[in-house]
Amino acid sequence: LPFTEWTGPAGELLWIGSNAKGNRKLTFQVARGEDTWMHLRGVPGAHLILRMPQRGATPPLPTLLAAARIALIQGRVAVGDSHEVQYTQVRHVRPIPGEIARVRLANEKVLLVEREPTSPEGWLRSET
Repeated sequence: LPFTEWTGPAGELLWIGSNAKGNRKLTFQVARGEDTWMHLRGVPGAHLILRMPQRGATPPLPTLLAAARIALIQGRVAVGDSHEVQYTQVRHVRPIPGEIARVRLANEKVLLVEREPTSPEGWLRSET
């Protein structure tokens, strides 16, 4: 599969697309509507999907912040720098016809997150 998987300390799953085609497959074929979609705001890069364990669930803030910090790692943001991470439910992400690498969002929220020198505590990366 064209994505990387991170697992959180309580079994949370975060999937990260590896390229434009992988992003599309991950967002529009693998993810479910209630999953949380994330991306570094305003720059090209990976789509992140935070898997929600059940319908109607929302990620707790610590999980959302850990996933956002992983987005900064994936996006190669320099340690100590901050960047905005946009997120919404997958159901609010739409492809733009004719454009493989861009999407439209509804109900977007934004976190301003600082890149730390290490991965979030308890989160482990594995290739799928």
